[in-house]
Amino acid sequence: MPQIYPNAVVHIGEFGECAANIVLFFNRVNVTREAAERLLQHPSSQNLPSGEVAWAVEGLIRIAEVGIQLLPDLKTGIAAEDQHDDDVINNVESKLNDWNTRRSAFGVS
Repeated sequence: MPQIYPNAVVHIGEFGECAANIVLFFNRVNVTREAAERLLQHPSSQNLPSGEVAWAVEGLIRIAEVGIQLLPDLKTGIAAEDQHDDDVINNVESKLNDWNTRRSAFGVS
């Protein structure tokens, strides 16, 4: 579980309505990281079942979905950084559509 340090707790509310999504985003990153670590320790880590890989992909896709929801609320004020948000959103949405067409082949519903 990601830690929210005591000195940061008072500031999480500054993110307004997206604060919960920020916590969700980092929670999903942590869960996926732990799952990846378990998969790497799996006895057949060099030949993982496709279903296990598919669930890992599913976790990453869900993280990306939350991430693109956050982008509009997390502007840096630096044009060179913020100008790429639309490209990231379009790329994630494209990959999400691709995954949605393939996921059933891997037993992910």
